[in-house]
Amino acid sequence: MGFRRLPALRLPLAETTAAEELSLTQPAVSHHIRQLEEETDCRIFHRKKGELLLTEEGKIVVKYARRMAALHEKMGRVSDPSINAVMLDTDYLVCVASNNSPLAKQSMVTLSDLRRERMILRLPDSSTRNLFVSNLESVGLDIGDFNVVLEVDNIATIKDLIRKDMGVSILARSACMDELRKGKLTALPIENLSMVRETNLLYHRDFEHTDILRALTKLYGEMARLYQ
Repeated sequence: MGFRRLPALRLPLAETTAAEELSLTQPAVSHHIRQLEEETDCRIFHRKKGELLLTEEGKIVVKYARRMAALHEKMGRVSDPSINAVMLDTDYLVCVASNNSPLAKQSMVTLSDLRRERMILRLPDSSTRNLFVSNLESVGLDIGDFNVVLEVDNIATIKDLIRKDMGVSILARSACMDELRKGKLTALPIENLSMVRETNLLYHRDFEHTDILRALTKLYGEMARLYQ
């Protein structure tokens, strides 16, 4: 299975879909697009025969916008002053490979290494996939630069395919702890990508039951140690 070429988006459909995602009206979306084109002093979209296509300048704008989103994602903090947070744990994404893979002999994986591998990734709407893509874009790369041969929603299926030497994947290390502990798979950090995810317990600042918070924190720690 190779890359899927995205069809041209029909203008009304594209802007209507964006409006639904942003909880805005279609005219408001059109206004924001025109405003962004004015601010960047370039044309972002071609509007031709009912189709909405990115211009070359538009592709650059999108790439930089995604880099900004990636940087914002890395900040990882809730900005609402009425919400407090307790960090319970940190996790990070790694390259997961078969023990038979040449990569398994390395201490880390480079992006050049990954570009030579067949990749089995989560579906585009998964948080793991989005974190990987946003980090790629933060260093000027695109998912299209990689040989994605298969997209699978189920993590267990992905790990099974990796063990059968069908390819490598990008997964949360915590999702592979059992296989790593039993020596069934190899997990490697990726050079120049810091794909860290925090697990935070969020609560309103007026929440007074600190004993419950302490109990939840203790329970999480015990469960985390159990599966390490």
